[in-house]
Amino acid sequence: MLALDSSSAVIYKGYTYSDLSGTSVTLSISMKVSYTMANYYPLDNANIWQFYTSNSSIAQGYETELVSGSETVNGVSGKKICYNVGHAERDCNVYTNDSTGLYIDKFFNKGSGDYIEDVYSPAIYLSPPYVTDSEEFSSVSTDTSTVLSTGVSSTSTVTLSGQMKGLESIAVTAGTFNCLKFYYTVSNSYGSYHQITLWFANNVGIIKSTDDSYTSGRTLIDSKTKTLNYAYINGITYGSYVTETTTKAP
Repeated sequence: MLALDSSSAVIYKGYTYSDLSGTSVTLSISMKVSYTMANYYPLDNANIWQFYTSNSSIAQGYETELVSGSETVNGVSGKKICYNVGHAERDCNVYTNDSTGLYIDKFFNKGSGDYIEDVYSPAIYLSPPYVTDSEEFSSVSTDTSTVLSTGVSSTSTVTLSGQMKGLESIAVTAGTFNCLKFYYTVSNSYGSYHQITLWFANNVGIIKSTDDSYTSGRTLIDSKTKTLNYAYINGITYGSYVTETTTKAP
């Protein structure tokens, strides 16, 4: 596969030669542009994203995501992103974004009294390492969920189907960004179902996300939208940081 930077768009290239009769013949070779996913979600330590979150049933306000070191899950070293609301650390995800693709390896809920840890095996597959317009992908993972205070574990199956939907310009408080748009459906064998859309910008990360959650009968439970308010990515600042607050949704 030919991997091109997002700024490069080689659609075709013509070659002209003469056949045995002396007639000139032009060949056109078409190529899809591929995007390097590691550039679209930079997971360097201390990178920060602040989102404004609106949630139809729980809360709305600002929350910050911070890359806070590495953690090894199932023998693979990933990067830990921790989520803070009102300066209180709540949840953490462990992601891998390398030459094999973008994955979620683990989820750790620090906001509940039980401290629940979910480990995915194999990791949930969010994107190929080099992704093209309209490309589809999927994964099936075992989720081992453990209540750390008791050691009690249970397992379920997480099934993801995803597609890169193309390019889209997204305007948020932090600025206007040309993004790769991804659409996912995610289901769990115990009954949950989500429709998720993520927009990734080159050298910035997630700019916007939507998450609609449903019952097993596909009744909508909740809708959550996050838009980027501020980011500090590898020394570059986007937008202005706001002191975090969380309020109940109306």
